[in-house]
Amino acid sequence: MPNGTDAQTLVHGYVVDSEANNPIEGARVSARRSKQSTTTDRLGRFTLWVSQFPDTMVVAYVGTHPETLVLMVPPAGALRAALRPAPTFLSDVIVETPARTADQALGSMGRWQLPVEAMRAVPAAVETDVYRSLTVIPAVTFTTPLSARPVVRGYSAGESSFRIDGFEVVNLYHLGRIFSAFPAEATDQVTVTTAPHGPAMGTTLSGIVDVTGRSGPGDATHGGATISLASASGWVGGGTDLR
Repeated sequence: MPNGTDAQTLVHGYVVDSEANNPIEGARVSARRSKQSTTTDRLGRFTLWVSQFPDTMVVAYVGTHPETLVLMVPPAGALRAALRPAPTFLSDVIVETPARTADQALGSMGRWQLPVEAMRAVPAAVETDVYRSLTVIPAVTFTTPLSARPVVRGYSAGESSFRIDGFEVVNLYHLGRIFSAFPAEATDQVTVTTAPHGPAMGTTLSGIVDVTGRSGPGDATHGGATISLASASGWVGGGTDLR
């Protein structure tokens, strides 16, 4: 068969693992005689131009046995290669860490800041609430869909510290907002810090949830209120300029 783009045949297919039939991304697919190669995408798919038949295609991936497909004629449909797992032995593995320019403070590890825009974007079980919005932080989970009882790093909510502007409070989490809560409208930011804590914290808690209350100009008082079938809440701030 003569060479040239017009004489080439587009061969396509997909690569999976033989055990779970999951697609393999990054597998190398080579046509020996046509001297062409490609890699699979995230769905395990590949396309390759083959200029001569018969040709032998080799599919290889780290940690698996290579698969060989012999193509006598252009295939009528998609090719399928199922790779079997194979142990890979490594020797003389060297693990290095980048040079540190300074020690990282413990207080900066496992620290998330949640602005008010993110709190308002979280769908609420009953109403928008600060503690319910903590679901977007990877270190926080909840016991039930309706609960706003944050569980930091898998520990009980009672093993975390809940603070408003640095002052510790108790029992702000709730079930369906039937009990006490803290409205997102009255909040500027929420910070969650997981253990280990820095020396300034001086605690052995699993996490600290610190709510920064919303403030405004000191020459006026600002506030708001909401009411629903489940609860009523309100907030007020400002008017504290001491100049």
